[in-house]
Amino acid sequence: MSKGIGKLLSKKKGKLYAIDGNKGARTVLITGASGGLGASFADVFAKNGFNIVLTARRKDKLREQADKIEKKYGVRTTLISVDLADPAGPQKIFDECEEQGIEVDGLINNAGLAIPGFYQETEWEKHRDFLQLMITAPSQLSYLFEPGMVKRGYGRIINVSSFVGTITPTGSYTLYGAAKSYLIKFSQAHAEELKGTGVKVLALCPGFFKSELHDEADKRQITSQLPARMFLDVDKVAEEGYDKIMNSDEVVYVNGRIYQLMGNMERSNFSKIRGKGQLRSYADRIRTNLTSDGRNKQSGTNG
Repeated sequence: MSKGIGKLLSKKKGKLYAIDGNKGARTVLITGASGGLGASFADVFAKNGFNIVLTARRKDKLREQADKIEKKYGVRTTLISVDLADPAGPQKIFDECEEQGIEVDGLINNAGLAIPGFYQETEWEKHRDFLQLMITAPSQLSYLFEPGMVKRGYGRIINVSSFVGTITPTGSYTLYGAAKSYLIKFSQAHAEELKGTGVKVLALCPGFFKSELHDEADKRQITSQLPARMFLDVDKVAEEGYDKIMNSDEVVYVNGRIYQLMGNMERSNFSKIRGKGQLRSYADRIRTNLTSDGRNKQSGTNG
């Protein structure tokens, strides 16, 4: 490691760690950054010169990600180990950044999970934590960090929604589609409010993609029957998200041509027309697999 990069993972107060790097660069905060899409977002933003704040529950995984990013790009990397299913989590992240003098210029609300099965078959405590993580936490983090962005005249917010949030809800994973739809509507209204401030908002809506979270969450039962073309490359999803938030004024973006076509069919009611064959079949298979998956497992999710 070069002397210019500084000390690796110098311990700060509490559970926050930092790597000295490019102190003059903008900083992006990424939730759910211990793997999957969050890790890919960290890589693409660091590659483009951003300092990174990584947050997730798994401190050991965060350290691994920080080590990789530091060695590749030499940016300043800060780690905050927080469970965003805890109502105190968003405020803790904000307070840690304030204490360290970190000005957050970009916010990636990526942390998420899914609860399989029918609504009444899961205890309320799991639903409560899900709603905190998927709806309240991203809303509160935006609320906390936006004033600084507006004051500085620059901000980039990506709310990681899902293709599932754009289609008719399934009869299982009851709150998942609803939460992802919320992030889309929240982003649209928010983007309108923030026009002219220098702060941009994007709802990113990927379909399925492979990552360690599929194995960790036992999601193979859902995805095993889908053709290979249905799976997106996780790094490409992050790169497209970065490109859209930086270089366009789009507020909602669906990753993957096949998902874009399926979404257009759904909105146009074309999925009911005979002869649309393959795309209709894919949409039906997604719904069928989501509905028939095991009902008693809590799983992580990617899209």
